[in-house]
Amino acid sequence: MSNQLEEAFSVRVATHPRNFLSPPDPETDLGISFANQVNLLGYDVDLSPRWPDDPIEATTYWRTQQKTAQNYNAALHLLDNTRTTQQLYDHFLGNLYPNTLWAPGEFTQDRYIIPGSYQSRLPGLYTLELRLYSYTQGGFVPLPMADIETNQPIERNPILGQIRIMDPARTKPPPHTKIVELGQEIRLLGYDLADTQARPGEAVSLALHWEAIAQPATNYTVFTQLIGPDGLVWGQQDNQPQQGRYPTTAWSIGDGVVDRYDIPVREDAPVGSYTLLVGMYDLATGERLPAVDEPGNRLPNDAVVLGTVDVVREPQ
Repeated sequence: MSNQLEEAFSVRVATHPRNFLSPPDPETDLGISFANQVNLLGYDVDLSPRWPDDPIEATTYWRTQQKTAQNYNAALHLLDNTRTTQQLYDHFLGNLYPNTLWAPGEFTQDRYIIPGSYQSRLPGLYTLELRLYSYTQGGFVPLPMADIETNQPIERNPILGQIRIMDPARTKPPPHTKIVELGQEIRLLGYDLADTQARPGEAVSLALHWEAIAQPATNYTVFTQLIGPDGLVWGQQDNQPQQGRYPTTAWSIGDGVVDRYDIPVREDAPVGSYTLLVGMYDLATGERLPAVDEPGNRLPNDAVVLGTVDVVREPQ
């Protein structure tokens, strides 16, 4: 009976060794003090390009400045080009070894894993930002930050880098080949036109396949236009590639980019055959990049004709 009771009430105790002697050796050094209590010394993060369903991992390294009485929360935010959080990983600083257990002078580390997600990660370039805060009186309060050496206040949260999420279609050739060079910097390889028929008020889905043939010097804007039988523009979508999430100055030579558009057809668009045009221009000047086809001919108006789309009243 006594043996059964001992087994029923047995407790496993986990211990955590403290490190006061050797600081960690992070890949990237930092020196930020949070609330004069914990110091962020640096971090490790793999910033290599990845697919939407690949996880993102980071490790931060800390030294305790003084004993803390409150558990802090640490969050790794994945920000898009508008600084909107698309994903985050949030937990107590130190996770299973929270900061309230840290001793003054102790070195420790904290690990984050943002799981992959097709829903939250559209292709583009994202920023990894670390935030530290306390939960006080029903609200989250950011911890004040200062430079460890100068004690000067720091206003912006630490950035751990930028990471590119790639479109899965990048590994496949475009369904329709169309080779055009734009400004001797970018090459159009082809496109994918989901449907060649649309009704007024609907959208035409288009994917453009680009490649950098030289390092782009400017953040170019892509234009897509539906030109009606009357020569007027009845549908248009202009933006930097991947809806601004992957500007051309971030491209590298040989970089393949899948760039998706949903071109809205105006509600009052007349029935008929529409010409689909694309190209690039410098938003600051409005000047289009010279568009040259495979034989070396410069295209009229520096616009690439991809084909036609029929606007109908009823689906046929």
